[in-house]
Amino acid sequence: MDEIQRLSCSSSSTSQLEIGLINKRDPAYGPSMAKVCFGEGSFQPQDFNFPKTDGRKFRPEWYKIFNWLEYSLLTDKAFCFVCRSFYNSEGKNNAEDVFTLIGFSKWKKAVKVFEKHEKSNSHQSNNIKLNCLKEANKSGTVIEKVNQKYSEEVQENRLYLEALCESLIFCGRQSIVLRGHDESTHSKNRGNFLELMKLRSKDNILIKKFFMEHRKYFQYTSATFQNELLSIIGEQIKCHIAKEVKEAEVFAIIADETQDIAKHEQVAIVLRTDGKTLANELKNVLISMDLNIKNLRAQCYDGTSNMRGPYKGVAAIIMQEAPMAIIYNFIEKSTKRHAIFENIKKSVQGFSGGTSTLKSLSDTRWDCRVEAVRSLLDNFDTTLTTLREISDTDPDSGGQANALLKNLEEFNFVFDLLLLKRVLAECDILSKTLQSSSVTYEIVKSVRNSTLEVLKSFRTDEFFSKMFNHSTEIADKCGFKATQLPRQGKIPSKIGGGSKAPFESVEQYYKVSIVWPVIDILSEEIEARLQENNLSVLNNLSKVLGGTDEDTASVKIKITTIQERADVFVQKSLKNVFPMLFKLFRLFFTIPMNPASCERSFSCLRRLKTYTRNKIGQERLSSLALLAIERSIEVNISKVIDDFNLSQKRRLNFV
Repeated sequence: MDEIQRLSCSSSSTSQLEIGLINKRDPAYGPSMAKVCFGEGSFQPQDFNFPKTDGRKFRPEWYKIFNWLEYSLLTDKAFCFVCRSFYNSEGKNNAEDVFTLIGFSKWKKAVKVFEKHEKSNSHQSNNIKLNCLKEANKSGTVIEKVNQKYSEEVQENRLYLEALCESLIFCGRQSIVLRGHDESTHSKNRGNFLELMKLRSKDNILIKKFFMEHRKYFQYTSATFQNELLSIIGEQIKCHIAKEVKEAEVFAIIADETQDIAKHEQVAIVLRTDGKTLANELKNVLISMDLNIKNLRAQCYDGTSNMRGPYKGVAAIIMQEAPMAIIYNFIEKSTKRHAIFENIKKSVQGFSGGTSTLKSLSDTRWDCRVEAVRSLLDNFDTTLTTLREISDTDPDSGGQANALLKNLEEFNFVFDLLLLKRVLAECDILSKTLQSSSVTYEIVKSVRNSTLEVLKSFRTDEFFSKMFNHSTEIADKCGFKATQLPRQGKIPSKIGGGSKAPFESVEQYYKVSIVWPVIDILSEEIEARLQENNLSVLNNLSKVLGGTDEDTASVKIKITTIQERADVFVQKSLKNVFPMLFKLFRLFFTIPMNPASCERSFSCLRRLKTYTRNKIGQERLSSLALLAIERSIEVNISKVIDDFNLSQKRRLNFV
């Protein structure tokens, strides 16, 4: 550097020195700067007045002959860019110093010296290094190529597993059976999942490569890996649900149970309805989802299997008079008898619509039997004709048909049928309202009051007279015998003996013994069912949130329901203004009115666990049920693959 400074100070061309000092690529700055500026190539100034030394000067034409040649503006000397770039400070395999450190300036012998240097071992070695380095910069180093190949392999493996997960999710969402009876390679039907993978291989190169051509030694399609992936997906869905619950802060529990095809009790959500053991199960599930039980604000259970049904008293009274279930089973359970029913139905003139077949009675929901009553009324004439024909022509079933016919050809059967149609039709409205998963207490209370008002209107002499007269008209039209008072009962002697008070007329008997008790029991059971819990909190919430017309006069909107008030509350962004009121709204809409959500999940259970796959494992069943029920929750397949890879060491690389 002393020489550089000396030369720069003694140079007569100040402008040329300034140019050299500004450009750090000048070879005079040594090999270290060549490595820094390696990507810019050789320093070869062109438009410059090269100074003469002993009548000779540097010629820029030499650049074309020797592309490695460099010229220093500071020292007026030539250097080798290749040798400078790969100069070794330890002195191993370095070129002569004149082309790396000192510089060459004997221009008279320049061409011969340049040719000699170009043929030297050190220069050729450095030139090979330079070419390799350039090639590496274009295509990457060995390590980079290895990393690139590994990344491509990982990406390929992940895309294949992603396609496999998509097929699993599709089968789960659609409640499709995954496994087949024979899943061997020579089987003609390997099951829905494997056959779906085979179908997808036609337009998916990776599935074809992994699954069909077996280019990879591991496919991850066995039942074990299916269960593992389904378990991870199920956990992800549960975590999503838990996150939503935590954000809501308060929550309610809805629980119900049913028996599957294998006679095992399946509990929807968390809880059964009997005992501390199941309560502990609830706590364990809440803990596993990291939910605080102190935030629990409501519980909703279906007590049908463990408690009395809401219409049990009605069933006991009506079934003594109207054996509708026996009629359905007698006609519809026999192909031959059903064919007779259909033929007679087709021949009936003036059919005005309605149901074309008889409906079965529900085993669990009495209010759903309104459809069975309607269907029997719509097909009453056809049913009578069918029973008469069977009684006359069928020696095997004729006796049973004749017995049923005697029951149908009575006034009390017609009367009870008409009464059930009117009463159950009104209760059906309340029933369907209660089956809605989004119904609120405000709606339930309104529909319940309306139903009770209608039932109360049925308990009048006017309603009874219309019902009795209509029944009499139908009985007379069909030629049924007139109704009579039943035999007067006696009081047992051990409790005093004597006769029961006689009825004054047939009308009084039907009014006091059938109509009034049916209506009273229905009304009492509806009121009792909605009063089993402490409803004071809900009633007070309704009063607070319902407000008055003056409360909403400022927003100039006519508001009649709590839902409408909540909508206005959200639209006006009043959450931060009235935080406590917001919590009350959230609490009110959180409290469930029925276990309808659980019952809908049981419909999914029938599709998932059938008689052909009744040995499905509980964890697999739960994961598939979550996929089928929680269809709105998107599955993050990338996270599923990451969790799958972390669970244990895999033969294929996914990260």
